[in-house]
Amino acid sequence: MTEKYKTSRLVGGVNSPVRAGLSVNAEPFLASSSEGPYLYDKKGNAYIDYICGFGPIIIGHKHPTIKHILENSDFFSTLGVCNPYEESLAQLVQSANSNIDKVRFTNSGGEAVNTAVKIAKGYTQRSRILKFVGQYHGAVDSVLGYLSPSQSIKTGIDPKTSDQLVCVPFNDTKALEDAFSHNSFAAVIIEVISGNMGFIRASNPFIAKLQSLCDTHQCLLIVDEIMTGFRVGLGGTCKLYNLKPDLITYGKVVGGGFPIGAIAGPEKLMNTLSPVGPIYQAGTFSGHPISMACGVAVLEFLHTQPVFEHFDHYLKTLSTELNSIFKQKGVPFCMDHQGGMFGFYFQDRYPESYADITKECEGLFNQFYHHMRSNKILLPPSHLEAIFMTFAHDTKCLEKTLEAAQSAF
Repeated sequence: MTEKYKTSRLVGGVNSPVRAGLSVNAEPFLASSSEGPYLYDKKGNAYIDYICGFGPIIIGHKHPTIKHILENSDFFSTLGVCNPYEESLAQLVQSANSNIDKVRFTNSGGEAVNTAVKIAKGYTQRSRILKFVGQYHGAVDSVLGYLSPSQSIKTGIDPKTSDQLVCVPFNDTKALEDAFSHNSFAAVIIEVISGNMGFIRASNPFIAKLQSLCDTHQCLLIVDEIMTGFRVGLGGTCKLYNLKPDLITYGKVVGGGFPIGAIAGPEKLMNTLSPVGPIYQAGTFSGHPISMACGVAVLEFLHTQPVFEHFDHYLKTLSTELNSIFKQKGVPFCMDHQGGMFGFYFQDRYPESYADITKECEGLFNQFYHHMRSNKILLPPSHLEAIFMTFAHDTKCLEKTLEAAQSAF
């Protein structure tokens, strides 16, 4: 970190740690504007954006649909009363899964997760939560636990809270069965496609066993779709895996690029929330009219435009060409994608869990990150972050990305 950011009035020069670029030893990127698939620096240089706000931006920056709402909205600030977009957005969220009867909007995905965990503990009258190593569900004490086998984040968290969290390796069926044999859980929380150890899918047998164990032990299944909801497909990972979750958390895409979170599920669970039930949840900015209106516009756009067909064609081509480029160079490489979300690793075998990601992969990614950034292509500044694209990424973006990759290493 340079002296410029050490002396910033912002802690570490940023408002979210990953933006500092420490894992790739890079300067934080300071954007001056954004439009379509591009971020612009203060000199006016256009960078192809594969960060996309870490997931929320799906139809492009400064899209005319969103711009129209912002320029013509009857509301500009929070109201403290209801607005007409809340019910419309709830209906669109409900369309993603047949298990959803009710929705509660919050201000962030982390807030949604915190509320889902409270519902699970209150409904089951149990205190323990199971999560998976390498998965991140927001800066929420009850599920922060272990981000990796070597990185425990417990400082400042009540030890009693930490003791209620059990972490097992992702895609490890035996470890999952062992955890259930020794504990009585209020809930399991899972990202079915992990987005904070790159891009790693759950295996079908693992998900089948998880669903079976939750059903057998009357443990609630919370599916975290904050990153994947409306990003990997209209039905999210639940539809891809035919999952029947008890609760689903949403965020990112659902707000149309503005702050949002949501908890969704059946009436018997959702009605435990105030003002109907005893579990208190509230928020000054919850249901903000701009987030609601932009969320409605984006989800309607996804329902009516060939967005996912575009993603599929773009990322299949990107994957095929990158594999060819790095094979010719003798550089180990593998890639996977779903919808407008993808990940790649500089190693021969595609990882199934955090432990499978090699140190060599990290080093090669860091080199690749700097090379691509010098060629005006902006990747997330960590090999552990999922990568994103928008409907605005076009053939020109694809060609420039491949051209830059060709001269890497």
